[in-house]
Amino acid sequence: MDALVCGHICIDITPTITEHEPVPIERFFHPGSLILVDGIAITPGGAVTNTGLALSRLGVGTTLIGRSGDDSFADILEAELEKRGGHARLSRNADSRTSYSVILTPPGNDRIFLHDPGANNEFSAADVDDAALRGIRALHFGYPTVMRRIYEDGGSDLRTLFERTRDAGALASLDMALPDPDSEVGRRDWRAFLETVLPVVDLFAPSFEEIAFMVDRPLYERVHAVAGHEDVVDHVTAADLHSLSGTLLDLGASIVVIKLGHLGLYMRTAESLTDVPVIDPVRWEARELFSPSFVIDELVAGTGAGDVSIAGLLAAILAGEGAERALRIACAAGAQACGSYDAMGRLQSYEEITRAIDDRWPTIDTVAVADTFTFDEGALIWRGSSARS
Repeated sequence: MDALVCGHICIDITPTITEHEPVPIERFFHPGSLILVDGIAITPGGAVTNTGLALSRLGVGTTLIGRSGDDSFADILEAELEKRGGHARLSRNADSRTSYSVILTPPGNDRIFLHDPGANNEFSAADVDDAALRGIRALHFGYPTVMRRIYEDGGSDLRTLFERTRDAGALASLDMALPDPDSEVGRRDWRAFLETVLPVVDLFAPSFEEIAFMVDRPLYERVHAVAGHEDVVDHVTAADLHSLSGTLLDLGASIVVIKLGHLGLYMRTAESLTDVPVIDPVRWEARELFSPSFVIDELVAGTGAGDVSIAGLLAAILAGEGAERALRIACAAGAQACGSYDAMGRLQSYEEITRAIDDRWPTIDTVAVADTFTFDEGALIWRGSSARS
């Protein structure tokens, strides 16, 4: 096995909302309304499933580690993982509930999640033993914000896991999830959590909204105020991304990727990456890049697309790609994940994805987020003013 993906795992329950015109969200959901659906998708979800299975599809031998209850949802979860070829190690606990999400996909609006963390709240670094780390080249951990034992100690336990990962000679990767701002979790000091964890993280890949909420609340509130009911990423500037990524690099991360939903991916890397496993520092150091999303035939759902884009990035890293091409591969994988309710439904092999990129798969039109970037025709990517060629 080349990779290990651990952390949050659940069952995703997604009603299929089809026959409805896009309308503002407040008109779609209102008291007493009846919304017709056309079937339902029940699929494995969470970072472990989405990133882990995508890595496997992309040709990376991957072990999935998570916790579940000992209930019917756990039976469904194990059966669905096996059907998809997942090499999973689930710890079942009769005193816990298997985590689940009800995902609402109103046409023309971003997804809405109703989530029960369940057994994920009991996950700890001890669930990943030394045998699981032996011989791997990368470990990815997803969604500490919805895992109580992981966040309640301020990140110390997770830091221990990443230190063990580095001792094993593997790259340490971390993704977040946006906590409910009005909950106890949302009111925690997430910047302090990141101050503890990021010095031992090689790749950090949050979304814009997640990381602005955690480390720059004034920016988060300003962009939300400007966006209103529109997607917040449509109101993000290159200056916002440069500021956020600079903060994260200062906190200790080596490679920062900020997910921008339908717009694409932004990357900024440290000046020196000589201590980062797996990568060639010369092809990764001192980058500031933006890769716009690829054009797709039909947007079905964005559930899991961010997780799949991380899988694309990790697969490219393990294949020896440089930063520019790796970011485009990550974008391409994320785009394919939007073609079905199951993030894996339309995902192709690594070879097919790279072939599509080489055949000039078109990207969306340039957007304001790249207003101060310069297009590199050779690498087919946008470079920030501080980027190294």
